[in-house]
Amino acid sequence: MIHTTFKKKQTRYTWTILIIFFMIVLFIIWYRQKSWLFIFYFLPSLIQFITASRENYLITESGEVKITSIWNNHKVLTQITRLTYQAKTWHYSKLRVDHAHGFTMINPEDPKQFMETLKALDPTIVLVYK
Repeated sequence: MIHTTFKKKQTRYTWTILIIFFMIVLFIIWYRQKSWLFIFYFLPSLIQFITASRENYLITESGEVKITSIWNNHKVLTQITRLTYQAKTWHYSKLRVDHAHGFTMINPEDPKQFMETLKALDPTIVLVYK
């Protein structure tokens, strides 16, 4: 069984948002002078950020996309109908995947190669470039 894996693209905006959030949390802690607040404000967000930044996209031979994270939980996208690539977006999710249960925004390192790989497996998928 052949699988194709794509990593999530890391952008400068991702790190900028984390640094700004960290500075806000440090200010809140300094202002209230309670260091234990760090656990409640920053730690859950840091865990979520690490989880989201370590995603991988696995394309199976059947044309399904499995989104896996650092914790080995995964989301399976089946019956993909459309892939919409948005080249000029200010946020980091540039590829919209329309599937059986709605849509999911993802950001593979090479979105065009991702789209072409899925199109080769299932010719009925509509590719849209914006």
